[in-house]
Amino acid sequence: MAVDLESQLITGVEVLAGNAGDQEKALELVQQSERVMEAEVVETVGDCAYGGGPTRRAFAEEERVLTAKVPASRNGDCFPKREFVIDLEKKEVRCPAGQTTKCFFSILTRRGLAEGPPKAGTQGIPGAVHRPL
Repeated sequence: MAVDLESQLITGVEVLAGNAGDQEKALELVQQSERVMEAEVVETVGDCAYGGGPTRRAFAEEERVLTAKVPASRNGDCFPKREFVIDLEKKEVRCPAGQTTKCFFSILTRRGLAEGPPKAGTQGIPGAVHRPL
């Protein structure tokens, strides 16, 4: 559901599957709001469900302002992704423990293409492609 913050008027509605993430079809809701209100949406505000990379990328590609917290990282005892340093010029990744690699993986998931350092046990996963950077 999209709502005008000033008036609290509902400007767009989309029905999602029960297991769909809140952020799905966020950009479509903005576009629907613009059609219904016959006005440009200058900023979209959402909670951290809207702050993930794919949603931010979609809004950036449309040159739209999205204000949302970045979702918290929950990796148990593992290092969070934000602590890894990716050097595109050297084509390498350094982990917080100081280890450096020139290998990464690509895997097609429900949410799109994921890339990063190889994870333990990904060698046998269908769709996981290991290659040098």
